Order: sequence, then C-alpha cells, then structure tokens
Amino acid sequence: MLTPETWYTFTLTMRKGNRSASTAVDLFVSPNEVPQVEADPVPEKANPDRGVVITFWITTTLPDTTVTLECLELEGYGYVDLEEVTARGKTTWTFRKPAARKPVNIAILPDSLAPNTGYTFR
Repeated sequence: MLTPETWYTFTLTMRKGNRSASTAVDLFVSPNEVPQVEADPVPEKANPDRGVVITFWITTTLPDTTVTLECLELEGYGYVDLEEVTARGKTTWTFRKPAARKPVNIAILPDSLAPNTGYTFR
C-alpha cells in the first residue's frame, strides 16, 4: 500500500546482454479519495444484432479527474476496442469539478459483440 503525501520513484530497467536501458517515473500519492466507478446492471443475455447501452456512474471529490473505460483482454472472454465499437468513439471523460455520481453512457453499436461471449469492462 502506498502512503499518502509521499513521493515514489518507479524505475524500469531492461537488459539484453551487455546493453541496458531504463526509465523512471515519479508519483505523488495524494491524500484524497480515489474516484469511484459503478455500473448499472446489464442484461445477462443481449442480442448482438442490437446495440447495448452500459451506464457507468462516476463519483469523485477531486477536480480535473479523467476517466477512461476499456474492455479487458482476459482469457475466456471476448474483446472489443471500445473506441471502434461505440456510437461516438468516446471512451475518456474529464470532470473539471468534483462529480457526485455523474452518469457516463457507452452505446455499443449493433453487431459489435460476438454471440455467446462474455466481456469485461473497466
């Protein structure tokens, strides 16, 4: 667990034979809350010939919070690139002010999901 009000440096080093390369990123852990994301229940079964709308609810106490939704590539589950299969191609939202349970709708276009396949979104 990371401690709030603390700077951390994460370094990645790759080596191959006598060669190496590294990069680092500094991260400051804020004492504020982490944004919360909830999803409305979606039907367990959906007709892939029709579009599917998933509503996510975003709650944050922080200004300038950016939320990006994506489909995870997991073994045993289907995968779609949300930018390609959503009605507007939008998968990222920025909330300039703290948001108290704001809805974000993802409208997946008809024929974008495979029949008899589960998907995981985050």
